[in-house]
Amino acid sequence: MSSADRSPSPVDPEVVEKLRHEMARRLRPRGLSAGSESSLTTGVPDLDLLLPGGGIPRGELTEITGPPSSGKTALLVRLLARALERGEVAVYLDTTGSFDSTSVLRAGLPLKRLLLVRPPSVAVALQVLEELLRSRGPGLLALDLAGLLLRRGLTQATLFRLVRVVREVDAAVVLLRDAVPGATSLGSAVGLRLFCRSLGCSVDPSRPGAFRMRVEVAKSRQGSVGGAVDLELDGA
Repeated sequence: MSSADRSPSPVDPEVVEKLRHEMARRLRPRGLSAGSESSLTTGVPDLDLLLPGGGIPRGELTEITGPPSSGKTALLVRLLARALERGEVAVYLDTTGSFDSTSVLRAGLPLKRLLLVRPPSVAVALQVLEELLRSRGPGLLALDLAGLLLRRGLTQATLFRLVRVVREVDAAVVLLRDAVPGATSLGSAVGLRLFCRSLGCSVDPSRPGAFRMRVEVAKSRQGSVGGAVDLELDGA
């Protein structure tokens, strides 16, 4: 689903209303609601054991970062797939137009149940993200900022306003970013930061296209910083 072809400022109310209607079609099964647990499990047991709280925290901003081709996107896809498996409403905001439906399908993400939004700019993406949070529909929202240096448009004031909204609605918000020279740090607004590093292709012949990666807890408000785990995931 696309947000719009134009770049409204502020966000076009009709765009947000369409997204709300779409979320209403994807309501969670009876008995499951966002915020019923303090964290969203990743579905990768070794990673859940590493993460403080047993998963991606609700009510916080989580940053997944690392060099290009380090496995960040594959890890994010796994998080989205797990949220959908649990009946959560999951939103993917693609600011760079890099969403690859073919590789994502190979990774097992049910595209028909994912709410995909393509904002025309980072500024609009942040506005849409805040509007969707205030609607209290999604359990997981992912904002793909990989490949963007973000020297402008993502200020600390903007981030802390976003943090306040996230804490009010108790959702999990993941920001995907490249760790490259010149990239703007998200600083203290982030509650959990995961750093990814590629370990090369899988040696398992039964898993063509899979690769190995290391995920390190670079920051956590809940402690346990510095721990790392090696994973093998399907490509995305």
